Amino acid sequence: MVVPREFRCCGAPYMHMGKFDKALELARHNIDVLSRYEKTYGIDYVVVPDSGGCQAQWLEYERLLNMKLNLRQSVLNTLQLLDKVGLVGELGPVKMRVSIQHSCHLMNVAKAHDAVLRVISKIPGLEISGLDTADICCGAGMMYPDRHPDIAGEITRQKIEDLMRHKPDALVLESVTCKAHWANIVRDNNLGIRLIYPTELLDASYTFGGNSGYEDIMGRSMVFK
Repeated sequence: MVVPREFRCCGAPYMHMGKFDKALELARHNIDVLSRYEKTYGIDYVVVPDSGGCQAQWLEYERLLNMKLNLRQSVLNTLQLLDKVGLVGELGPVKMRVSIQHSCHLMNVAKAHDAVLRVISKIPGLEISGLDTADICCGAGMMYPDRHPDIAGEITRQKIEDLMRHKPDALVLESVTCKAHWANIVRDNNLGIRLIYPTELLDASYTFGGNSGYEDIMGRSMVFK
Protein backbone atom coordinates (compact mmCIF):
# COMPACT_ATOMS: atom_id res chain seq x y z
CA MET A 1 0.00 0.00 0.00
CA VAL A 2 1.32 3.43 -0.95
CA VAL A 3 -0.19 6.80 -0.01
CA PRO A 4 0.66 9.48 -2.62
CA ARG A 5 0.91 12.88 -0.96
CA GLU A 6 0.80 14.67 -4.30
CA PHE A 7 -2.89 14.03 -4.99
CA ARG A 8 -5.02 17.16 -4.90
CA CYS A 9 -8.79 17.71 -4.60
CA CYS A 10 -10.69 15.29 -6.83
CA GLY A 11 -12.44 18.26 -8.46
CA ALA A 12 -16.03 17.43 -7.52
CA PRO A 13 -16.71 20.72 -5.64
CA TYR A 14 -15.56 22.67 -8.71
CA MET A 15 -17.76 20.59 -11.01
CA HIS A 16 -20.76 21.31 -8.78
CA MET A 17 -20.01 25.04 -8.93
CA GLY A 18 -19.62 25.02 -12.72
CA LYS A 19 -15.87 25.62 -12.64
CA PHE A 20 -15.16 22.96 -15.22
CA ASP A 21 -11.71 24.21 -16.25
CA LYS A 22 -10.48 23.85 -12.66
CA ALA A 23 -12.03 20.38 -12.36
CA LEU A 24 -10.27 19.38 -15.58
CA GLU A 25 -6.97 20.74 -14.30
CA LEU A 26 -7.29 18.70 -11.10
CA ALA A 27 -8.25 15.56 -13.00
CA ARG A 28 -5.21 15.90 -15.24
CA HIS A 29 -2.92 16.45 -12.24
CA ASN A 30 -4.25 13.45 -10.30
CA ILE A 31 -3.97 11.12 -13.27
CA ASP A 32 -0.39 12.28 -13.85
CA VAL A 33 0.41 11.47 -10.20
CA LEU A 34 -1.25 8.07 -10.49
CA SER A 35 0.67 7.31 -13.69
CA ARG A 36 3.99 8.03 -11.97
CA TYR A 37 3.10 5.76 -9.06
CA GLU A 38 1.90 3.01 -11.38
CA LYS A 39 5.27 3.04 -13.16
CA THR A 40 7.19 3.00 -9.87
CA TYR A 41 5.13 0.57 -7.78
CA GLY A 42 2.60 -1.11 -10.05
CA ILE A 43 -0.77 0.04 -8.65
CA ASP A 44 -3.67 -2.43 -8.73
CA TYR A 45 -6.36 -0.27 -7.14
CA VAL A 46 -7.02 3.33 -6.14
CA VAL A 47 -8.88 3.15 -2.82
CA VAL A 48 -11.17 6.05 -1.89
CA PRO A 49 -12.24 5.75 1.77
CA ASP A 50 -15.70 6.91 2.85
CA SER A 51 -16.28 9.45 0.08
CA GLY A 52 -18.74 8.47 -2.64
CA GLY A 53 -18.47 11.91 -4.25
CA CYS A 54 -14.69 11.67 -4.65
CA GLN A 55 -14.93 8.15 -6.05
CA ALA A 56 -17.63 9.23 -8.50
CA GLN A 57 -15.49 12.17 -9.65
CA TRP A 58 -12.53 9.87 -10.25
CA LEU A 59 -14.80 7.68 -12.36
CA GLU A 60 -15.57 10.78 -14.46
CA TYR A 61 -11.91 11.33 -15.34
CA GLU A 62 -12.06 9.15 -18.44
CA ARG A 63 -14.83 11.31 -19.88
CA LEU A 64 -13.29 14.59 -18.77
CA LEU A 65 -9.86 13.77 -20.18
CA ASN A 66 -11.12 11.72 -23.14
CA MET A 67 -8.72 8.92 -22.17
CA LYS A 68 -9.11 5.16 -21.77
CA LEU A 69 -8.00 4.63 -18.16
CA ASN A 70 -10.03 1.59 -16.98
CA LEU A 71 -10.87 3.41 -13.76
CA ARG A 72 -14.22 1.64 -13.37
CA GLN A 73 -12.33 -1.54 -12.44
CA SER A 74 -9.60 0.05 -10.32
CA VAL A 75 -11.10 2.99 -8.35
CA LEU A 76 -12.88 1.41 -5.39
CA ASN A 77 -14.38 2.26 -2.03
CA THR A 78 -12.49 0.66 0.90
CA LEU A 79 -15.24 -1.86 1.67
CA GLN A 80 -15.80 -2.49 -2.03
CA LEU A 81 -12.17 -3.62 -2.24
CA LEU A 82 -12.50 -5.80 0.87
CA ASP A 83 -15.65 -7.35 -0.59
CA LYS A 84 -13.67 -8.11 -3.75
CA VAL A 85 -10.51 -9.58 -2.21
CA GLY A 86 -12.00 -11.04 0.97
CA LEU A 87 -11.55 -10.40 4.69
CA VAL A 88 -8.79 -11.94 6.80
CA GLY A 89 -8.48 -12.18 10.56
CA GLU A 90 -11.11 -12.60 13.25
CA LEU A 91 -14.18 -10.37 13.35
CA GLY A 92 -15.25 -9.67 16.90
CA PRO A 93 -18.79 -8.83 18.02
CA VAL A 94 -20.12 -5.28 17.74
CA LYS A 95 -23.45 -5.44 19.54
CA MET A 96 -25.28 -2.52 18.01
CA ARG A 97 -28.47 -1.84 16.12
CA VAL A 98 -27.71 0.48 13.22
CA SER A 99 -29.53 2.13 10.36
CA ILE A 100 -27.73 3.09 7.16
CA GLN A 101 -27.93 6.09 4.84
CA HIS A 102 -26.49 5.33 1.42
CA SER A 103 -24.32 7.82 -0.42
CA CYS A 104 -26.05 8.75 -3.69
CA HIS A 105 -22.74 8.75 -5.55
CA LEU A 106 -21.69 5.44 -4.04
CA MET A 107 -25.04 3.89 -4.94
CA ASN A 108 -25.83 5.42 -8.32
CA VAL A 109 -22.39 6.00 -9.83
CA ALA A 110 -19.92 3.63 -8.18
CA LYS A 111 -22.55 0.89 -7.59
CA ALA A 112 -20.74 0.06 -4.34
CA HIS A 113 -23.44 0.24 -1.65
CA ASP A 114 -24.26 -3.48 -1.87
CA ALA A 115 -20.59 -4.27 -1.26
CA VAL A 116 -20.62 -2.07 1.84
CA LEU A 117 -23.67 -3.92 3.19
CA ARG A 118 -22.15 -7.33 2.42
CA VAL A 119 -19.00 -6.54 4.40
CA ILE A 120 -20.57 -4.99 7.49
CA SER A 121 -23.24 -7.73 7.53
CA LYS A 122 -20.45 -10.18 8.40
CA ILE A 123 -19.79 -8.40 11.72
CA PRO A 124 -21.11 -10.58 14.60
CA GLY A 125 -23.72 -8.96 16.80
CA LEU A 126 -24.48 -6.13 14.38
CA GLU A 127 -28.16 -5.62 13.53
CA ILE A 128 -28.97 -3.49 10.48
CA SER A 129 -32.46 -1.96 10.46
CA GLY A 130 -33.58 0.67 7.90
CA LEU A 131 -33.56 3.46 7.01
CA ASP A 132 -36.58 2.96 4.77
CA THR A 133 -35.40 6.07 2.91
CA ALA A 134 -31.75 4.93 2.74
CA ASP A 135 -31.68 5.15 -1.06
CA ILE A 136 -32.95 8.77 -1.10
CA CYS A 137 -30.46 11.66 -0.95
CA CYS A 138 -29.51 12.69 2.60
CA GLY A 139 -30.26 16.31 1.65
CA ALA A 140 -26.70 17.50 1.08
CA GLY A 141 -26.48 16.52 -2.60
CA MET A 142 -25.87 19.20 -5.22
CA MET A 143 -25.43 21.74 -2.41
CA TYR A 144 -29.19 21.61 -1.64
CA PRO A 145 -28.85 23.25 1.81
CA ASP A 146 -27.42 26.38 0.15
CA ARG A 147 -29.13 26.37 -3.23
CA HIS A 148 -32.49 24.79 -2.39
CA PRO A 149 -33.04 24.93 1.39
CA ASP A 150 -36.73 24.08 0.92
CA ILE A 151 -35.81 20.76 -0.71
CA ALA A 152 -33.15 20.03 1.91
CA GLY A 153 -35.60 20.87 4.69
CA GLU A 154 -38.27 18.50 3.40
CA ILE A 155 -35.75 15.70 2.98
CA THR A 156 -34.50 16.30 6.52
CA ARG A 157 -38.04 16.11 7.90
CA GLN A 158 -38.63 12.74 6.22
CA LYS A 159 -35.27 11.39 7.36
CA ILE A 160 -35.84 12.33 10.99
CA GLU A 161 -39.28 10.67 10.96
CA ASP A 162 -37.69 7.55 9.44
CA LEU A 163 -34.92 7.57 12.03
CA MET A 164 -37.37 7.92 14.90
CA ARG A 165 -39.31 4.90 13.65
CA HIS A 166 -36.23 2.66 13.76
CA LYS A 167 -34.48 4.21 16.79
CA PRO A 168 -31.03 2.76 16.02
CA ASP A 169 -27.98 3.05 18.27
CA ALA A 170 -26.10 4.66 15.40
CA LEU A 171 -26.55 5.86 11.84
CA VAL A 172 -24.03 4.51 9.33
CA LEU A 173 -23.03 6.99 6.62
CA GLU A 174 -21.01 6.03 3.57
CA SER A 175 -19.61 9.43 2.62
CA VAL A 176 -17.93 12.36 4.33
CA THR A 177 -20.38 14.87 2.81
CA CYS A 178 -23.37 12.92 4.13
CA LYS A 179 -21.79 12.66 7.57
CA ALA A 180 -21.03 16.38 7.73
CA HIS A 181 -24.62 17.19 6.74
CA TRP A 182 -26.04 14.72 9.26
CA ALA A 183 -23.85 16.19 11.99
CA ASN A 184 -25.75 19.45 11.46
CA ILE A 185 -29.10 17.63 11.52
CA VAL A 186 -28.22 15.84 14.76
CA ARG A 187 -27.04 19.08 16.38
CA ASP A 188 -29.92 21.29 15.21
CA ASN A 189 -32.59 18.75 16.18
CA ASN A 190 -30.94 17.48 19.37
CA LEU A 191 -31.17 13.88 18.17
CA GLY A 192 -28.31 12.52 20.24
CA ILE A 193 -27.46 9.72 17.79
CA ARG A 194 -24.00 8.44 16.94
CA LEU A 195 -22.81 8.88 13.34
CA ILE A 196 -20.25 6.37 12.06
CA TYR A 197 -18.57 5.23 8.86
CA PRO A 198 -18.69 1.57 7.73
CA THR A 199 -14.90 1.47 8.11
CA GLU A 200 -15.27 2.43 11.79
CA LEU A 201 -17.59 -0.53 12.35
CA LEU A 202 -15.09 -2.85 10.70
CA ASP A 203 -12.23 -1.36 12.73
CA ALA A 204 -14.16 -1.94 15.95
CA SER A 205 -14.91 -5.53 14.95
CA TYR A 206 -11.25 -6.26 14.27
CA THR A 207 -10.27 -4.57 17.54
CA PHE A 208 -12.75 -6.70 19.51
CA GLY A 209 -11.70 -9.80 17.54
CA GLY A 210 -8.43 -10.07 19.44
CA ASN A 211 -6.30 -10.05 16.29
CA SER A 212 -2.68 -10.14 17.39
CA GLY A 213 -0.93 -6.86 16.65
CA TYR A 214 -3.96 -5.13 15.17
CA GLU A 215 -4.26 -2.41 17.80
CA ASP A 216 -0.51 -1.83 17.65
CA ILE A 217 -0.80 -1.11 13.92
CA MET A 218 -4.08 0.80 13.83
CA GLY A 219 -4.28 2.34 17.30
CA ARG A 220 -7.26 1.80 19.54
CA SER A 221 -10.74 2.29 18.09
CA MET A 222 -12.05 5.31 20.01
CA VAL A 223 -15.57 5.34 18.59
CA PHE A 224 -16.78 2.37 20.63
CA LYS A 225 -14.85 2.86 23.86
